[in-house]
Amino acid sequence: MPAAQQVTTKSNTMLGGSDADGQQDIIEALTGASSVREAAERVHLLDGMDEKLAEEARAVLDRLPKSVDQAILAALRSGVERGATTTVGWEEGEDIAVRVSESGEGDDHRVHVLVITPHGRHFRRP
Repeated sequence: MPAAQQVTTKSNTMLGGSDADGQQDIIEALTGASSVREAAERVHLLDGMDEKLAEEARAVLDRLPKSVDQAILAALRSGVERGATTTVGWEEGEDIAVRVSESGEGDDHRVHVLVITPHGRHFRRP
């Protein structure tokens, strides 16, 4: 899924940045947002993407069940606020789900958020 690959790559680049101001912007976006889509918009995550791929990504984000959406926000917020290396992944699956894993401590502290959804083409508007 090209849209998911682009979104996760850009997300991980933003989350892994060493710029303190950039990290503060991400924390503020995650804290102030009421949905993953809103957080993505606040950090301009979909800017610069091919419009069809950005539309596909928006369609998926709009269809996240509330519990999954909030779990993603909470996991990202927690990882970033605690200074853990925080990453996002995507996996194609039949159901929409999120899997969060955490490992290590100190400088090796990691939080990984795996988002599982059907292929984005299933969410696009005709």
